[in-house]
Amino acid sequence: LMVTSLLKKLIQIKSVSCQEQEIANFIHEYAEKKGFEPKKLDNNVIFSLGEGDRKLFFNAHLDTVEGSGNWEKPPFEAVE
Repeated sequence: LMVTSLLKKLIQIKSVSCQEQEIANFIHEYAEKKGFEPKKLDNNVIFSLGEGDRKLFFNAHLDTVEGSGNWEKPPFEAVE
């Protein structure tokens, strides 16, 4: 349930190319609340899991494509 709730929030944040600041801020704050020590570089958020030589690194795009008039549902509405 927690993952579904998080994904819905992420989908609802409009983050078209060159407008990723809001979603980057959201992810940074979320990571802080979960006990990580995130760092922001422009609109990128970096934090790690683990210690020593083995760490988990997750790399993903934060930007999305602008919605067009061809959508059956609003593109930034999270629908299950």
